[in-house]
Amino acid sequence: MGRHRRRAAIATAGATMLIAGLATGLSPNGSATAADAAPPVVFVLDASGSMVRETSPGVSRMDAAKQAVTSTLANLQDGTETGVLVFGTGTGNDPSEQTAGCSDVTTLSALAPVDTTTLDAAIAGIQPSGYTPISAALREAYAMLPAGEAGSVVLLSDGVDTCAPPSSCEVAAELHAQNPLIDINVVAFAVDDDEAARQQMTCIGGVGGGISSTATDLTQLTAQLRAAAGDGTALGTSGMNDITLGMTLDEVRHAIDGASVSEPSTEDGVEIIYVDCSWGRIELHDGRVYSITPTDDDVTTADGLAPGDPVSEVEALYGDPVDGGVNADGTLTYVYQLTAGGTAGYRVDADSATRSVQRIILCRCVPISAISSAYSDWQIDADGVGPLQLGMSLAAARAAAPSLGSVGTSAYWTISDAAGVWLDATFSDDRLISIRVRDPRSVSGDLSTNGVSYPSINGIRFGDSMSTVLSAYPGGMYYRNYAGGMSDYVVTDRSGHVLTFSPTGGTSSSTASFADSIRAGFLSAVTVEDATATRGSTVSTSPTASASASPTASASIEGLPSELDGEWCSSSGDECVSFPDLAEQFPNAWVHSSEASPSGVTRYVICLDADLGDSSCTTAMTMYLDYFPVGVSWDCETDGAGDFFSTCNPDYTSEHDTSQVRLVKQLNHQMEDYYADAHPLYRVD
Repeated sequence: MGRHRRRAAIATAGATMLIAGLATGLSPNGSATAADAAPPVVFVLDASGSMVRETSPGVSRMDAAKQAVTSTLANLQDGTETGVLVFGTGTGNDPSEQTAGCSDVTTLSALAPVDTTTLDAAIAGIQPSGYTPISAALREAYAMLPAGEAGSVVLLSDGVDTCAPPSSCEVAAELHAQNPLIDINVVAFAVDDDEAARQQMTCIGGVGGGISSTATDLTQLTAQLRAAAGDGTALGTSGMNDITLGMTLDEVRHAIDGASVSEPSTEDGVEIIYVDCSWGRIELHDGRVYSITPTDDDVTTADGLAPGDPVSEVEALYGDPVDGGVNADGTLTYVYQLTAGGTAGYRVDADSATRSVQRIILCRCVPISAISSAYSDWQIDADGVGPLQLGMSLAAARAAAPSLGSVGTSAYWTISDAAGVWLDATFSDDRLISIRVRDPRSVSGDLSTNGVSYPSINGIRFGDSMSTVLSAYPGGMYYRNYAGGMSDYVVTDRSGHVLTFSPTGGTSSSTASFADSIRAGFLSAVTVEDATATRGSTVSTSPTASASASPTASASIEGLPSELDGEWCSSSGDECVSFPDLAEQFPNAWVHSSEASPSGVTRYVICLDADLGDSSCTTAMTMYLDYFPVGVSWDCETDGAGDFFSTCNPDYTSEHDTSQVRLVKQLNHQMEDYYADAHPLYRVD
């Protein structure tokens, strides 16, 4: 079976009200075996004008690409359905030829059992000359593969799509969303000095559900191309047999039938669980996959490394080890980092006498100190940002990121640059619970202004289209943060770790659906949080009364209009809100804001306790109250469910007496496809 990225269902979400968007479940899928037929693969080769440049004396990029592709085709499993496309051979790269050049995609071989003799001759005849229509080529490659079946596209390119817009990253996300069983795997060749090309190649692989790798010479190119064309049964840089680093135990159980799961044990404060299956052992640390160890000595890595190979071959691909040395028994153990900004690596056990590989383990074992200090190398995922990982102590976080600076409270730490603060880290009980990364500048999606200096997520950078985010992370929820007046997009994994994507430049949510509003924007911020600790996103506030509040201050809650003070209960008396009691329980509570709607309902946002610092509180410490004056009605199906929820459940419309003023204490989260109504409360004193 091919590599399949799973998107976890929504479990919970951040601040205030979640609007529309249904959670999508995980697709059942067993693990692959060597006996499975290899999925079909389509190779897409770049033959644009830049491929004439030399990669070594007398050897052009195109020469190296031809050799690597020919070698990879010969290495495919017999009978593998294979197609080959090439772009850039039919025109030059003069501006007058751009229209023709941007549709210049040629089929060297339609999808058929691999025939190396015919393909080798066709590949040998490629002459690079034209434009780089990556998006058009990806669309043609997807069209060649069977709909609704597993398969892969392998792109080899050295540059940026010269036919955008739309960006090739956005097109890759769109295609993968249409058929998640097809992965797009990318090998970027000789792009080390081209940040734009490197970022685009990373994004295509990231949002396309596959892998993205780089190569600088023929040896690396051949190895990485073979890895990209692999069937997933090899040990890849992210996982093996549909098990990936960072998965939760539930996701592992879902992917493997009949696995044996050990009882948890604790070592140095870390909970460890082992999962044994027919092909290997999976080790989880604190509920997430930490390492994957194949038990079959014949299993190779996706780039061809295997037990018995010299350690020098590992170092030719991944450089010097970042950790390790001589063990007590005289054997060698080395850790090789797979990406500059991540903790994933290969742990290699080797014989000290022959320096030959004995075992290769994929793990999250790269020391924090080895992670690049260049912020643009840092990767954002559901567990953290670069070296900053959720659950870290403050001391560990400051050691991992020395640039963290305090803002006057032990709860908040930030990283800034000349443009302003771009990272906020929030701690509770000496534990990192939330990280927010944002581009402090005004971004437009143009590469000249997007966040190339800041961390990225699956190759997506600040300033990229939110439609790319939505395609790359389907099944999320849209929500409106009434306290902040924003609409965001939220995805959550099964362990309760939340990714919140915040757009800028979208359409107004008053004239478009929240989904359309978000999709029209550009990514401006990403928040990673442990919802089991935060129970929602942070509501950043200042302890001052809203300008629209009554000038007559309440004796109970700072900034609360006096006409709201006192006790309010439902008609049955089963549910009550007493502001004097709240003030006694939360003496520092204040009204953050109030907002009147066109219907006449006023929403009050109350921060009960600044549990994250002097001026901020979590959603768990926030109360949302709607005040209904006399004569203002409520229809749950229209005013609550609207166009975004299927219905109201429960529906308390009939309990509203419009001859009286009412308060409704809204739920902090709407997490279902239906709208959960709340009882109207009436003054009782």
